[in-house]
Amino acid sequence: MRADKDRAVFGAMAETFVFAEVLKHISCSGENYALYHYRDKDQDEVDLVIENGRGALIGLEVKAGAAVQAGDFKGLRKLAGACGDDFRQGLVLYDGKMVLSFGGRLFAAPISCLWT
Repeated sequence: MRADKDRAVFGAMAETFVFAEVLKHISCSGENYALYHYRDKDQDEVDLVIENGRGALIGLEVKAGAAVQAGDFKGLRKLAGACGDDFRQGLVLYDGKMVLSFGGRLFAAPISCLWT
C-alpha cells in the first residue's frame, strides 16, 4: 500500500512540476498563451492544455511511470476529437528515455524534454 501512495504523491508532484516549467517557458516567450485543464463527462482528462493566440492547442498528460501504454492517451484522443483541426499535438510526458509515436499527432516523451 505504501508504494501506491508514494507513486500517487510522485504523480501529483510531477504534474505540478510540469505545470511550473510550462508556465516559465510561456512567460518568457513574448506570445499570448492560455492554460487549461480538460475533463469530459466521462471523467477522462488531460492535465494541461496549452492554447496559443491563434487557437492552436497542445495537450499534455503527465505520467509518473517509466512506461507508457495506448490507454494513457485516452483523454488526449478525446480532446483531439473535441477540438478538430485546432488540436496540433498531444504528449504524454513520462519518466522514460525515448520519444515514441502513438499515431495521430500523439507522442510519448521524457519529462526531460522540457529542457531540450
